[in-house]
Amino acid sequence: METQEAAATLKQTPAESTVTTGTTTGGHVLVATAREPTWLSVRADDQERKQVLLQAGQSAQFGAETRFRVIVGNAGGVTLSYDGAPVPLVGRSGEVVRDLVLPPPAGRSPSTGAASVPPKR
Repeated sequence: METQEAAATLKQTPAESTVTTGTTTGGHVLVATAREPTWLSVRADDQERKQVLLQAGQSAQFGAETRFRVIVGNAGGVTLSYDGAPVPLVGRSGEVVRDLVLPPPAGRSPSTGAASVPPKR
């Protein structure tokens, strides 16, 4: 399959913006949409991690041939979709979700196995 190498691209509009990275042809798509400031780290197909800081109203799209490994820095501040289907996140605003694997291992829900870390106070 043909993979297009893409550096993170930021498309600005007055109300929102979209970051696109790791675009692939015929693979999987992960979309993150921020409701609050949110940091994400995404590793597609065991390649180098891509990190992005999204502000409310911004979204990021990532592509992979087989899978994603994701860390979400503000679980309550973002919605995720994998190939168009919503991904449930276990965590509230300010909580970190680690080790989220998409697609999930056989027989598990997308949020199973992702460790939730409470915010430091």
